[in-house]
Amino acid sequence: MSKIQEALDKIKASKNAEEFDLSKQTGLPQERIGSKADIKLSETAVFNQITHMYQPEELSPDEKDRLKIISTSMNDRKIFNAFRDLRTTISQRIEEKASPVIMVTSCTSQGGSSFVAQNLAVAVAMDESKTSLLVDCNLNAPKFSELIISENIVGLKDYLKEENRSVDEIIHPTGIPRLRVIPAGVLDIPMTEYFTNIRLRKLFEDIRERYSHRYIIVDAPPIEENADTRILAQICDYAILVVPYSKVTEKQVLTSARAIGKEKLLGTVFNNQPRTPKLSWR
Repeated sequence: MSKIQEALDKIKASKNAEEFDLSKQTGLPQERIGSKADIKLSETAVFNQITHMYQPEELSPDEKDRLKIISTSMNDRKIFNAFRDLRTTISQRIEEKASPVIMVTSCTSQGGSSFVAQNLAVAVAMDESKTSLLVDCNLNAPKFSELIISENIVGLKDYLKEENRSVDEIIHPTGIPRLRVIPAGVLDIPMTEYFTNIRLRKLFEDIRERYSHRYIIVDAPPIEENADTRILAQICDYAILVVPYSKVTEKQVLTSARAIGKEKLLGTVFNNQPRTPKLSWR
């Protein structure tokens, strides 16, 4: 076991699972939860909600390759399977949480957090019983506008700056079934205002309530290089730390992990390894 892994294991600790209130997922009174009929009713309602989502034309395999999006037709099965395994591991770890908000950040710029965030969201959306929402909070290096099948790319900055903007205006369908994106937006807004704006918290509260079976994946700036990312981590339920292989020191990994906090840190993804990425979990 590497020194980095040993150190990470020391700072990670198991937290008590929250009591899962199934009534929030099903809309049924808590006293009615428990019968097979109730569970079947909730599953049917979720299925109907997801199947009636608007879906534009799906991206072609060539377009997915160009945008570095995983797909069932891609040649590199190791990467495809790595993200499917990542999805499964996360699902097992947070199965009690409805509409989890998961921040993806890196130790340093060019660490690959956007690549991981994008394909984690795609992997979740491949499950026909779930949807995913990818939120671009990386203002200095926005990535996801090409996923949107529209010329209108108003997004997060526009919502935060203009109070008349609604949430519906900034959530866009994509060329990936069951995947929605909130892009960074087009307006200029100071970084400090962006992360501390009270409308950001209200936005996350709103999008949590829209789909109980939706994963909200947040692409964040590198936590080592942007102190405001720690503010964003407070809003999110969990965080994944992307560690670029051979490009950071053990000290940088430990500092980044501590900045996230042991209660938030789900695990690490080692990116650009010579072989299939290893995942480390609490």
